[in-house]
Amino acid sequence: METLVERCAGLDIGKADVKACIRIPG
Repeated sequence: METLVERCAGLDIGKADVKACIRIPG
């Protein structure tokens, strides 16, 4: 999961952004 978050977030963005990314499967 950590790798997914890193790939999705990339930069230091708010946690809300990370949650949205995990919610929507790439």
